[in-house]
Amino acid sequence: MQAIHYFANTSQLFLSDLMARGKKLRPQDQIMLTIEYEDPESGQKMVEERAFQLAEIEREAYNIRKGRLLIAWADRLALMASRPQPIGTAPVAGAWIDADGWQQCEQGKADLRDMAQGMNDPEVTRVLSLWDKFCARYEQPRNPVRRTPASGPDAWPSAR
Repeated sequence: MQAIHYFANTSQLFLSDLMARGKKLRPQDQIMLTIEYEDPESGQKMVEERAFQLAEIEREAYNIRKGRLLIAWADRLALMASRPQPIGTAPVAGAWIDADGWQQCEQGKADLRDMAQGMNDPEVTRVLSLWDKFCARYEQPRNPVRRTPASGPDAWPSAR
């Protein structure tokens, strides 16, 4: 795992997929988390371990939902970033003309908002607003309206 620098009052959310023997997780099974770090005052290398029972982690369903939402956001952002940049882009809202990109942004917005349903969390709100800000670069595709002009000599008011 990449080194992370923590400061006072910060936290880290770890999300991991588990695979169980027989494809069944048991609430009494345990997971061990080992953290290695350097004490900021002494410079001494430290190791801390914490064991969790799966039943204990399951009670943290809110954090699991939040973790899944954050991973989905990052995956969607990576997918959008891997798209070719449209011709004629500019650093202003609506300057990217790419109907498929706009559609993927709209689908991502709907998916993320569904995942965030019932989560009153400032970090979740911030992530959703960052998605909206990223997607604002795409111009909404125009759907021209085709009209069949009235035919005949009396069709235009000025023809009378």
